[in-house]
Amino acid sequence: MIEVLAYGIAAGLTATCVVIHYAAMRRLYRSPRLDSRPVGVLFFVVAMLVVHVAEIWIFGMAYYLMSGTLFGAVSDPSFSGCIYFSASAYTTLGLGDEFPSGPLRAITGTEGLAGLVLIAWTASFTFLHMQRVWEERP
Repeated sequence: MIEVLAYGIAAGLTATCVVIHYAAMRRLYRSPRLDSRPVGVLFFVVAMLVVHVAEIWIFGMAYYLMSGTLFGAVSDPSFSGCIYFSASAYTTLGLGDEFPSGPLRAITGTEGLAGLVLIAWTASFTFLHMQRVWEERP
């Protein structure tokens, strides 16, 4: 039963990140700063890196709050350890120096998939924006 709850929490965390990602990209798309060529691209990339870090922190906070409970634990349950572990999972880096136990593994797997999709979404949006900028060039 606790595993089902872990997947529910993972779905909620993922939905939260998707909404944040969508809102940030929509706002950036409408930003006049995005229209200036080199500065606009730099502005977009830095802004999206900040969004990705925020999403990593959302999962990291969940690991921190859930570690040491019925959900299992992260090998380094400190706040910084949970954020580091979340970054490793989100980026699918998977170094293996930190690892989850128990139902937290379900959240970790979901975070890896969510991170992969959100990073790809950012890359797609960046490509479409660059294509638009390059086509406008004389």
